[in-house]
Amino acid sequence: MKKSLFMILSLVVISVFLFGCVREEISDEELEAELSELSEEELDQAIEAVESEDTGDFVGEAYRLRSNLRDSKRISKVRFLKVAYREKINKVYLSLCDTKCMDKYGTNGVCGGEGYYLGGSSYCEDELVCACSPATCNSDHDCKDKYPRNKCVNKECNYPRCTTKCMDIYGTGGICGGNEGDPQGSAYCPGSEQCVCLPPTCNTDDECKSINSKFKCINDGCRYPRCDDACKDFFGYSGGACGASEGEDHGSAFCGLTFEQCMCY
Repeated sequence: MKKSLFMILSLVVISVFLFGCVREEISDEELEAELSELSEEELDQAIEAVESEDTGDFVGEAYRLRSNLRDSKRISKVRFLKVAYREKINKVYLSLCDTKCMDKYGTNGVCGGEGYYLGGSSYCEDELVCACSPATCNSDHDCKDKYPRNKCVNKECNYPRCTTKCMDIYGTGGICGGNEGDPQGSAYCPGSEQCVCLPPTCNTDDECKSINSKFKCINDGCRYPRCDDACKDFFGYSGGACGASEGEDHGSAFCGLTFEQCMCY
């Protein structure tokens, strides 16, 4: 009886000791933070070490020696490789964005950041847009060579804000994502929203012509006429329609925010 009790107590002590020696497994967030400290070369070496070592289900010392990371927690091989390859993709895309911005504007680039946006998402993952940091400046003249439409705003070359752009053109305010007025593109707004300039007020067509020869006074505001009216009044056609499959193309200005082409016939 005493011998059995001794054996049971011994097993309990050994179990407690063994469980106490098992290290807690690292989380994805902790591993991401550690891997982000590595250079691309160091990350490649760490991945190669883990893929080549024969240590069962968990990362062995070869990886830790190659990566110089702390070893307070154990790391599943499957979890490590999943997180490591994701971090590798992030580093590759960041390098592409940064390199492109440095080549084109002489500044750093950040995926999903603020600044001068490069077209498309080919330099970043998850459809993020590569944003080049604005160049420094003292006057608008400093920005003209590489940024023809930029202004010097708070010592940085950048697109003017929507309201500033519309004030310069028409003397009116502008709204990002507005549903009425003259669109100026998305460069003056965050994200992909269009900068839409509010129509200047008017009483007659002549007041509008001094702003834009194709404007008319419509509903007390200077606006482009609709496609059908523009084709008749300006271009001598019998009519026109936005998005028509046939006719003479006269641009999208007469089709408002649909951005369809005004086809005169």
